[in-house]
Amino acid sequence: MSTSPSFPVRAPDADAGPSGERPTASPSPPGRIHWGWILLAWTFVGTLRATQRYLRGGDLQPDASYAWWSALGNNLFLAYLWAALTPVVMGIARRWAPGRTRLIRLVPAHLLFGVAVALLHTVLSHLLYKLMLAPEVTWAEFARNFASSALMTGPTRISTYLEIVGITWGLDYYRGYRERELRASILQTQVAEARLEALKLQLRPAFVFNALNTILPLIYRNAQAAARTVVQLGDLLRLSLKSGATQLVPLQEELHFLELYLQIEKTRLADRLSVTFEIEPQASSAGVPNLILQPIVENAVSRASGASGGGHIRVSAR
Repeated sequence: MSTSPSFPVRAPDADAGPSGERPTASPSPPGRIHWGWILLAWTFVGTLRATQRYLRGGDLQPDASYAWWSALGNNLFLAYLWAALTPVVMGIARRWAPGRTRLIRLVPAHLLFGVAVALLHTVLSHLLYKLMLAPEVTWAEFARNFASSALMTGPTRISTYLEIVGITWGLDYYRGYRERELRASILQTQVAEARLEALKLQLRPAFVFNALNTILPLIYRNAQAAARTVVQLGDLLRLSLKSGATQLVPLQEELHFLELYLQIEKTRLADRLSVTFEIEPQASSAGVPNLILQPIVENAVSRASGASGGGHIRVSAR
């Protein structure tokens, strides 16, 4: 009879710790402001709007290159004002979000906030323009320009506010989805580790009991073999205790544990059990769950010992 368990193995992760544990990712808190991404996004929006306006001829001037840079400067100026207001809008969006606020209050609240933010953006854009670029404009002209701009561009600014709100909700939903996935993955890992630990706790008493059953008859028949088996059992238990808290171990270490176990079994079964190892060199450093091979091989040993002519066990790893 030939029993040939073959064990698939995988290389240890580069980011795994010495015990085989992986570091857990810490998702960024929802309130964190990523200014780099905000500025990059609004730079893209400002450039896109400048291109659209230039192609429509809204900034057409005799010097085409000046017209382009003029359109770009105007639209980036407005875009960066939106960048400064984006954290405020994101805070409002998170405070007044689906699931936290009833729909009957959510819609009118964001319409009112949208009007307020649109007016604030209009005031800031006209005020900065007057103070920085056109100080000669009187306050009366400023008021007329502001009123005209608020009426003409107000709907566009409210739409921009609502777009930021929608993007914020989408990002938060995606972040929450990823965090739920991460928590589920960590929980699955913890359950698997708990099951493996429970399996090891079950294996150790059974294994020791079987080893003692092997030693007892030898005491009367072959004292030297019994003493050697006791030493082997001690080595096996020390190795088991040494790696008890480790979830992943190199395959080479697991095979060493397996060899000690099989030496005890071969002492019991003598010529009725033969074992060969076929381990490729690159597989020796691969990570495997601690004490995963011993119960598999133990099952193969029980089958081999029950056969009339004994059995052969082949352990291979590729």
